[in-house]
Amino acid sequence: MGTPPRPANVIFDTGSDYLALTSDLCNDSKLGKKEEDEPVFDLKTFMYIPSGKDHRKCKSTAYITKDSQTAKALGEDEKLDYGSAKLQGKLYQDKACIDASIGCTDLNFLALY
Repeated sequence: MGTPPRPANVIFDTGSDYLALTSDLCNDSKLGKKEEDEPVFDLKTFMYIPSGKDHRKCKSTAYITKDSQTAKALGEDEKLDYGSAKLQGKLYQDKACIDASIGCTDLNFLALY
C-alpha cells in the first residue's frame, strides 16, 4: 500500500464494500471514541484496581497516511457495521499492489481509527 510501497497483511472478504486497514489515524485522540478503563474490585485488598485491559483503539498499524506520497483523503468519516464488527474511519485512496509484477492500481479503502 502507498508510495513508497509498504506491505500490509489483509484478509479478503468478497462480501465487504471496502478494504479496511488499521492506520496511524488510531493515534489521533480527536478521532473516534476511546474506550475507558473500568476498574475491577480486588477481593484481597477490597479496592478497585485498573483492569489491565489494552485500550488502544488499534492493536496494529497496517497503513501510515503520512508516509505515503500518493495518499488522498476522499471525504467524511465512515461508520460501517458488518455483523459483530463495527468499523470507523476515513475514506482514502492510494496505490495498491497485490502482485507488483502485474502493476499497481488506485484503490479506495477505509483507514480505520
